[in-house]
Amino acid sequence: MKSPLSTINESPFNDYFSCIDGLVFYGYNEYSHEGGVKMLYKKKVASQDFTSAQLPKNRIESILDICKSRFMTLLGLGLILGIFGLPMLVHLLLSNITVYEINLAYSLNQVTQAEASTQLFNAFTFRHAMNIPLLMLLGIGLSGVTRILRQLLWQEPIFIFHDFKLGVQSTGKYTLLMMGLFGIINLLFQMILRQPSLEQDTLFYISALMIALTALVFILLLGYYSWVQNSLYQLTFKALFKNSLMFAMRYFFKTIALFMVFLPWLLLLLPYPFGFMLVIGLLTIVILPVELLILLAFGLDIMDQTINQYHHPSIYRKGLWPHE
Repeated sequence: MKSPLSTINESPFNDYFSCIDGLVFYGYNEYSHEGGVKMLYKKKVASQDFTSAQLPKNRIESILDICKSRFMTLLGLGLILGIFGLPMLVHLLLSNITVYEINLAYSLNQVTQAEASTQLFNAFTFRHAMNIPLLMLLGIGLSGVTRILRQLLWQEPIFIFHDFKLGVQSTGKYTLLMMGLFGIINLLFQMILRQPSLEQDTLFYISALMIALTALVFILLLGYYSWVQNSLYQLTFKALFKNSLMFAMRYFFKTIALFMVFLPWLLLLLPYPFGFMLVIGLLTIVILPVELLILLAFGLDIMDQTINQYHHPSIYRKGLWPHE
């Protein structure tokens, strides 16, 4: 009987290739006229025989194994994310320049405190309003990269362009929706946080700020569990929202602690122009794919414990040894 919870989001294309023994995925091979296999580059030979004991037995070992053996693939995914996130990074840089100029003008007594406060409010409001469509653009790249990360965690073959396209087709619309909602809530939060007139009424200001912050955390948690489920299942929006809400409440503190992997992004709070583009490039290309890998691995582990073990045994602990 088909499970009412979900339907596995897999393609027959990958099912076919995943069952072929001896297929080389780390290097590209071509067949020579003599019928043998001609290697386009020399492959390294292990110093000892490979054993099942070397296979990852949990998600932590799986992450470490991927970072070690597929580091260049992760860098490639970082470049893809960097391409889709480039407009937002440029916008962020230009916005920081504007804020820097306003603060400089105030320090030189060229504008009053009230004028500088109003200009800063308008600058930050424009920044976060523009971030809404730019976050949605980044979401397109994220949906494609997520499928590739899932394939890596499952120890499945990856076909970059094919898997990226499938990821966008299967989860792109939900990712766009969640990115857009997050952008809108973040805009409201920032407007309340930086509204000069609200600061005069301390109680109202704190109340509004707490409500906006709660909504921001709420949509972040819902977005995370929606993102994980979309990488595995085909769910209706109602089922996706219901499941995400239950996961968010049940694993609230664990998930909040998990988000600490994004602490390196606090480097962006450094004053402009201290290595700004260098820091952004390092975070996006090198660190972001690893952070997404950790987040997805944690989510897969939760899905294994709560759903896959009972309703989808074919993907329960997939990519781990033993695959029960």
